[in-house]
Amino acid sequence: MWGSYAGGQPRRHRRHFTVRARIELATALDAAPEAAAFFAGLSYTNKRLYVLWVEEAKKQETRSARVAKAIEMHSEHRTR
Repeated sequence: MWGSYAGGQPRRHRRHFTVRARIELATALDAAPEAAAFFAGLSYTNKRLYVLWVEEAKKQETRSARVAKAIEMHSEHRTR
């Protein structure tokens, strides 16, 4: 995002984006170090997409299945 002009030069706003994983996803990533390392290397946008994908599940069994699928994909170094 570009900010106001200072001295004729645009200033770039610096923000640190972080993604907080849901407890189920965080626990699963702790149990799978290879998947956790891959997840840590993803961009903010991809991390956010995975967290939202898990969080939007209404039923617990759907959420658990999505967590398992995410761990499987990360272990294979794949994104969606």
